[in-house]
Amino acid sequence: MSGNQIKLIAASCMLVDHFSKTTLAQIFNALHKAGRIPGDALYQLSVVSNKVLYPIGAVAFPLFCYLFVEGYLHTRSKGKYFLRLAVFALISEIPFDLTFFSGFAEMHGTYPFFWPYQNVMFTFLLAMCALFLIERAEGVSHKWLSWLLQAVVALAMCSLAEFVIHCDYEGYGIFLAILFYVLRKNRIYQILGALASMLIVYNKHPVSMFVSMALVLLYNGQRGKRNLKYFFYWFYPAHLTGLLILNTLLGA
Repeated sequence: MSGNQIKLIAASCMLVDHFSKTTLAQIFNALHKAGRIPGDALYQLSVVSNKVLYPIGAVAFPLFCYLFVEGYLHTRSKGKYFLRLAVFALISEIPFDLTFFSGFAEMHGTYPFFWPYQNVMFTFLLAMCALFLIERAEGVSHKWLSWLLQAVVALAMCSLAEFVIHCDYEGYGIFLAILFYVLRKNRIYQILGALASMLIVYNKHPVSMFVSMALVLLYNGQRGKRNLKYFFYWFYPAHLTGLLILNTLLGA
C-alpha cells in the first residue's frame, strides 16, 4: 500500500472518531432529552460508541505518526516541513477548540480558545523538534554521550508535551514518533516497538494498534502516484470546521 492509501484510511478512521465523539453524541443526547430514547438505550448506544467507533478512530494516530516520521526522513527541506506543521497547527486550533471544548472555553472565559489542550498538529510539531534534536545528538562522536543526549531530548520533549503544552496524545504521541525514528532501519522492530509501547505505556485500544501496525507492514515505501500532501494538511481543519457547523445546526 502507498502512503496516500494508508493516509486515506487513517483520515477516514479519524473522521469516524471525531464524528462519534461530537455529532453522534449530540444526536443521542438530544433524542434522550426529547424522550425519543430511554436512559438505558442511551447507555447502550454509548457503549457501542466506546467499543466500536472509538477503536476505529484509534487506528488513525499510529498510522499518521509512522508516516510523519517517514516524511521527516525523506523531506527535502525540514525547515519548510516545520513551517507547514506550525501554520496548520495554528489554523486548526480554533475549529479544534470549538468542536471539542467550546463549553469549557466559555467556562474558562477564553472563548473561542481552550488553552489547556492543543490539537494534534502541535503534537507533530513537538515531535519534529524532538527528531531534529535527536538527529543532531546522533552526530556526537562519543557513543555513550550521544545516547545520553538522545535520552535527555526524548524525556524533555515528552515531558513538555505531557505537562506543559498538553497536545493531543501528549507525551505518548512524542514517544511513539521517537520510537519509529530510532528503529527506522528495521520495520519489524518499529512494529514490535509500537505494540510493546501500547501494552506498556498507553494501554488503550490494543486491537486498533494491531490493525495500524498490520497496515504499516503493508506499506510499500512509496507516497503514491498523486501528490496529496496539501489535501491531508487541509483535511484536518476542514473536517473539524465541517463538524462544528453540523453540530451548531443540530443544536440550533
